Amino acid sequence: MIGYRWLINLVLLAVIVLLGSLVLTTPEKDPLDLPPLTQLKIDQVQHINISYPSETVIELAKGDNALWQIITSPKLPANQYGIKYLLQVLNETYTKKLAIGSLNLAEFGLSPPSVQISFDQTTLKFGQTSPVNQRRRYVQIDDAIYLILDSVSFLLSEDVLEFASLYPLGESAKVKSLQLPDYHLTQEKGIWQLTSPLPDNTNTNADALVGLVQHWEQAQAMDVLPYSDAESEGNISITLNTGETLRFLVISTDPTLVLARPDKGIQYEFSASYVDKLLHLPAKVDESATTVEPIEDLDQ
Repeated sequence: MIGYRWLINLVLLAVIVLLGSLVLTTPEKDPLDLPPLTQLKIDQVQHINISYPSETVIELAKGDNALWQIITSPKLPANQYGIKYLLQVLNETYTKKLAIGSLNLAEFGLSPPSVQISFDQTTLKFGQTSPVNQRRRYVQIDDAIYLILDSVSFLLSEDVLEFASLYPLGESAKVKSLQLPDYHLTQEKGIWQLTSPLPDNTNTNADALVGLVQHWEQAQAMDVLPYSDAESEGNISITLNTGETLRFLVISTDPTLVLARPDKGIQYEFSASYVDKLLHLPAKVDESATTVEPIEDLDQ
């Protein structure tokens, strides 16, 4: 009988541990009957204004091509994925709603707010995280305070480059002319032409030229940083189909590729693999050096 009781106790203990682990690991769920934070349609937002107590202001606007741009200095293509993530806050579900009334806004970190974001005419003021659950943050809209999932922590640095696109030419860019330190490519009637002499072992066929241009159109940096005034290793000039010409300085090729835009006060950092992708055409394949091993005659 004693052994049987121990077995029952062990089973009960296992059930308690299992239930406890479920409580600890199951994420908090939002009530299904609560509406979204705002009624704004994400795809209809045209302008975003982000302001801080320090009076720093970051403005973003959607262009005619439906791509977001940073319109405060430095004016740059915006990180489209980052903006889409930011816009999701408009449809966030809240777990608590408080009428401001006589509430002390300072207790919620809302006097002043940590950051204030206006999506067109709708303004959200973000306060501190909840002392009970730091994954949630207070946000004020008009005369009410809501408790939502914290999705704005990355905004608190006041760094405009957090919103800059990692694509140096911008997303969906098309190159018309490419001037690199070693050679110059231009497009005529849809065909890429090389207008500078190269070593004989350089592959200059159509596929190689198109591949180099496509690498530039699709190039994605690891990071966008403030420009460090370093000695240049070469100049790059790229004209897009829009007519805009972008100029870069090659700051470093080892251990990473660093391309700077002094006019914007920024530089892009790439992995070392981009050195060959963006700066060099491939070498020719020496087909004459390829040998075919004779097939052994098994009958001999």
